[in-house]
Amino acid sequence: DSPSLEISPPMRGISVWDSALIEFHLKVKGSDSDSSSDDDILINACMEFDYETIERDKKLISRIDGPFGPLDMRYIFLKNGIEATIDIDLGSTSEAYDILLVAFSGEDSMTLYKDRVGQHTKFTAVVIVPLDELLHIKAFGTYGSSHFDGNIAVPVLKHGSCKKPFWFQLAEKKSGHKNLPRACLEVTFSTMGYYNTGEM
Repeated sequence: DSPSLEISPPMRGISVWDSALIEFHLKVKGSDSDSSSDDDILINACMEFDYETIERDKKLISRIDGPFGPLDMRYIFLKNGIEATIDIDLGSTSEAYDILLVAFSGEDSMTLYKDRVGQHTKFTAVVIVPLDELLHIKAFGTYGSSHFDGNIAVPVLKHGSCKKPFWFQLAEKKSGHKNLPRACLEVTFSTMGYYNTGEM
């Protein structure tokens, strides 16, 4: 029902100095099979940016026409962007639980993980965040009849890593479950090679 498409995090960050060619290729699964031949293409287009059209630290919107109608793509070139690789270790419990993990450093959030966890699970996601701000990671979950959540904030560094336990708490104080899932979070920061400080 949401007007926005939920897009997974990138494989890694990209440094952009004075030009960029961005390719948009979005598909929707056409059937339950693993074959991609039945997938419907929403958009398949390229946009080119140069030093005159790249506006940093400002949200940009491009409207791209596709076979099912136009799509508005929102994105931003960060002046002091840092690649944050997030590794999360989700512990197992006596019964499976559902969990949603999101990351954000401003008004927009990125879904890191959304699934039902039945056993010990590890996953990795990559996000791009502004230097010297806070990277927030939030959890929302259901364990049996109980709801739990969690929130952790990590200062964004130019390089290095940070490892912390990720504690969950019951959303309702009178909920029945006491043995909530346990998790561990590790974030590794990188400047993605050439780094633009913004100084000329």
